[in-house]
Amino acid sequence: MATIVAISVMPAPVAHAANFSMRTGYYTGTGASQSIGGLGSQPDLVIITPSTSAGVSVFKTSAMATADTAYLSATVTDTGSNLVLDSDGFSVGTLANVNNANVLYRWFAFFGSDCSSTGYMCVGTYTGTGAASRTIATGFQPDMISVKRSTGVAAHFRTATMAANRTEYFTTTAANTTGAFIANSTTSGFNVGTSDNTNAASYYFFAFRAGGGTFEEASYTGNATDNRSITGVGFQPSMVIVKNSTSTTANNRRSVISSDKHFADDTSYFSDAVADGTNLIQGMESDGFQIGTGNQTNQNATTEYYMAFGGAPSLSGSSGSFSMAQGSYSGNGSSQSISGVGFKPDLVMVNGEGSSFAVFRTNYMVGDATAYFASGTADFAGGVTSLDADGFSVGNNATVNTNATTYHWQAFGGAYNSNTQTGSADFATGVYYGTGGDSRNIDDIPFQPDLVVIKRAGASLATIRTSQYTGDLAGYFSTTADAANIIQTLNPNGFQVGTSAVSNGNASLYRWFAFKIGTNFELGAYTGNAVNGRQIDAPFWSDLIWVNRSTGSGSVQKPSTITGVNTQSFLNSAMIANGITSINASGFTLGTNAAVNTSGSSYRFAVWRVPPTGALSVDVVDSGGGLIASPQFDFTTLSTVFGCTASTGSLGTSSQRIRIANQSAGSSWTMSIAPTDGPTTLWRNVGDTAQYDFNDISGSGCQDSTDA
Repeated sequence: MATIVAISVMPAPVAHAANFSMRTGYYTGTGASQSIGGLGSQPDLVIITPSTSAGVSVFKTSAMATADTAYLSATVTDTGSNLVLDSDGFSVGTLANVNNANVLYRWFAFFGSDCSSTGYMCVGTYTGTGAASRTIATGFQPDMISVKRSTGVAAHFRTATMAANRTEYFTTTAANTTGAFIANSTTSGFNVGTSDNTNAASYYFFAFRAGGGTFEEASYTGNATDNRSITGVGFQPSMVIVKNSTSTTANNRRSVISSDKHFADDTSYFSDAVADGTNLIQGMESDGFQIGTGNQTNQNATTEYYMAFGGAPSLSGSSGSFSMAQGSYSGNGSSQSISGVGFKPDLVMVNGEGSSFAVFRTNYMVGDATAYFASGTADFAGGVTSLDADGFSVGNNATVNTNATTYHWQAFGGAYNSNTQTGSADFATGVYYGTGGDSRNIDDIPFQPDLVVIKRAGASLATIRTSQYTGDLAGYFSTTADAANIIQTLNPNGFQVGTSAVSNGNASLYRWFAFKIGTNFELGAYTGNAVNGRQIDAPFWSDLIWVNRSTGSGSVQKPSTITGVNTQSFLNSAMIANGITSINASGFTLGTNAAVNTSGSSYRFAVWRVPPTGALSVDVVDSGGGLIASPQFDFTTLSTVFGCTASTGSLGTSSQRIRIANQSAGSSWTMSIAPTDGPTTLWRNVGDTAQYDFNDISGSGCQDSTDA
């Protein structure tokens, strides 16, 4: 009887016929099913690696059954649809290896399987026949092959550098040199022996060809020298896998992996449930990568095999400005949803008028987690419980929902997402895994930020650095003074952290958000003079103002939703009356409180405004609405920021009036205003919530003064 052989390979999408492409990224586990989208097409291979001991790495190819997920360890294939390839990315289920709550996972997606003579990547499956040897077709001569049996046999691999008949495991298992697994490659595939051809057994494989700036493999001899560069790769890798082949110590033979999403000296164990380590693969370089003295990558006199993958797109794709909304709500002591924001927020900040800490939540905080700005306490529950499609929800924690207390909130959307390479050019959020290493660059955004805030998920204060800081200093929102070794500098694509546990403690999870100066965000600094009513200039009417003292008095803020002279503290204290006393078109005014205006103290501030949605045109018309030719006038077009806005010009006669028109966004409207009660009065609307001053020649802007 003839033996029926089943081999399944996946042809390449047309867009990737010349070579394969790859994407790298990360996500935070939620413990509930989630999708990673925005990748542009369905990947042919996805590898996921936890940063903690949550589990070993897993993979999925487009040739595998929809429900199947393969482990790199000696584990039977999972059939619970825990890694599913989608048309625009992939989805993960609840398996700990891919989705434990608040665990950081890195993923590597490959596109363009092409099992032909022109291909560079091929994924497939085959069923064993029991024959002593067998050729598996890939269409090209592969330089790296990995095979995994669906049963409890560990994944293994072979590269072109290895001697004939040699196969290495990703686990600590010693190499097989008998040819029983992957014996060698051929001009159009690879040969397997009996162990990779057990009768009726199911096997998954993926194979890569070197060249094209996307894949290279080689070996080197370990020498235990720190900061050693491995060169000759020919490109800057996006991901590197290293295997210590010849160590006599089993744990030293663990395969390790690092990538551009590990951010410098951070390395994951590829097939063992071990948390990330340092001093292994220390970073990607222009012609290779750097290694430390760790035994898994640089043990003296050992043979180390490496596989380098390139081609992940550089940080790009940002455009436009962030979205911002603000408002207030009254606490009810239970739970409630705040809607009508107009977008799904990526960052929400809440601060009450009573004695409560200011808090925030970003899109990288999962489950029921909210962070403090000025308390060195771990994330807490019952705060901002979720970020919703049109707002956010709060729980019953007194920090955000004490009955009858008024809370002021700000929401920001459109954050740059390095996974999808989309989002605004002036706002980003992210997460990284701490290593404890010094001068570590978190390069994850396509612009140089001017403000970065970082908060550890565990018990640490939030920290802030802006482009107003010099040297190695960063600040706090608490009463703690500026300090070094936290956020050390702001880089063209992110920021650098030191060894402080506040920003880079080993095995800790850190969330951050960043803003860049633009039309809706600005920074400044001043020296206190203890003069009440002091004006601090800003380029627009602000909707949110932060002030931070370098020696630490507790940062304060004033949103435009607070009327009068009160200012909110980030600390667990009531509002103060002599901090930021007012907001005006030219900036804001100060009282004499130590948090904002102690004589001789250094202060830094940040201001935001809700991005204008249109423009108001101002001109002079006659009583019939027609433009007048004389007198000459020069009114400036104003952004639609509905606070006090001053525009100056000349009116002719008492029968003429000012016409203000909005014709650029939303519903068009026109309003004509004429003097009614004489030259020293203001025009007021019903309820006295808006005022217009006429014939003011004093130059007092938004303050009423003597009229002509």
